Amino acid sequence: MGSNGDLNANTECLSSTGDVILDKAVRQWITWDKGVYKYLVKYFPDLNARGLVVGYDTRAQASSGCTSERLARLSAAVMLCKDVPVYLFSNYVPTPFVPYAVMKFGAAAGIMITASHNRKEDNGYKVYWHNSAHISSPHDKEILHCIEESTEP
Repeated sequence: MGSNGDLNANTECLSSTGDVILDKAVRQWITWDKGVYKYLVKYFPDLNARGLVVGYDTRAQASSGCTSERLARLSAAVMLCKDVPVYLFSNYVPTPFVPYAVMKFGAAAGIMITASHNRKEDNGYKVYWHNSAHISSPHDKEILHCIEESTEP
């Protein structure tokens, strides 16, 4: 991330992590536009007005140096590159803060980067819907479908 903290610049979205494999995966993720964005923009015509909440905890993958904060910033950068406003917490937060912020700000959804359901070394990705609840069927299956449709640029 640049010294000015601007995550909205494409060059910042594609900065190097120092890990060649991780860099390739990040570039593909941003370039291919997988997953949550594609579904949210289809489901919420007002996504660019409502925005998205992103939070993270203290977890980290020691081998790659990829922390929950870094993944949260990358998630925010993907949305910002698509002109979606992002409410990104400035520090780590407990998971319940994300669904609370979704409701408080009227956001379309929320993402929490956490390993609360995994080993402490692993990061996970929890998605909350506009009603502050975990996504459930059919949304979970539709998001997966969007990801599967976007396997190539």
